[in-house]
Amino acid sequence: YRAALTLRGYVRPQDALGASNLADKLLLFAYARFNRLDELMGKLSESMKKRIVDYPNLLLTSQRQSILSNLSFANIVGTESLFMLGEWLAKVRTLHQTRRYNETVLAMAVFYEAYLAASIQHQFGYQLVDDGKRQDEVNRLLNDARRRFPTIASAYTDEKQRLSNDVPFQIIICRQIQYPDHQKFLALLDPWIARGKDKGAQLFQGRSVVGINTIRNKVAHNGRFILDEEWTSVLGYLDGFLLECYTLFGLPDSDPYAELNEAIVKQF
Repeated sequence: YRAALTLRGYVRPQDALGASNLADKLLLFAYARFNRLDELMGKLSESMKKRIVDYPNLLLTSQRQSILSNLSFANIVGTESLFMLGEWLAKVRTLHQTRRYNETVLAMAVFYEAYLAASIQHQFGYQLVDDGKRQDEVNRLLNDARRRFPTIASAYTDEKQRLSNDVPFQIIICRQIQYPDHQKFLALLDPWIARGKDKGAQLFQGRSVVGINTIRNKVAHNGRFILDEEWTSVLGYLDGFLLECYTLFGLPDSDPYAELNEAIVKQF
């Protein structure tokens, strides 16, 4: 989307805010949405005024309505977090379908980390989603964990062991939230989360695989590039895992980015 805006003559994508051409504004919206630039999306929605009602895709996003149809998750994470999770899962699917595997793994990690944090916040009151409060709230959670959550106390029996607010830690806490669909998601995620020095998570179809958090860290911190053959071997579980997530959360069959692309093309 940025490349298209550059070809349209905009050095900075946000310069298209003042465009009179609807195609350019739609391109800017797609750019902002894909990159989760909420403030820019808000400004664009205002600039489009009444024309936005002609594009349900844009209208729902500007109203921060989740594209996910399984609204039971709103009881788990709250409506605002459900909106954000829908946006991230749509991005995951677009990256997945276009075989951008590095970005798929990074976006999926953002999705499940945001889900776990939002669940803990909505159910137990620790403000893990608010960046301004997060570090203080993480410290409060770690201080309370052994006393408040029996499953943490049983999992970390050495009282001198320092707790860390990592994904395995959050999964243990989230296990206490008893919504059925929530438990289904944890059952999907947990087998593919590596723990400690274990680089694999478990066997998949008779072969050892690499945990999704392990490969995420290698991509994010070491610049690792995921080859096609690795996606189908040591990460062979991910296709099925992602498809089950799309179904469980109710990600619509229609791709919002494909719809945006079609709307953009019609303007030229």
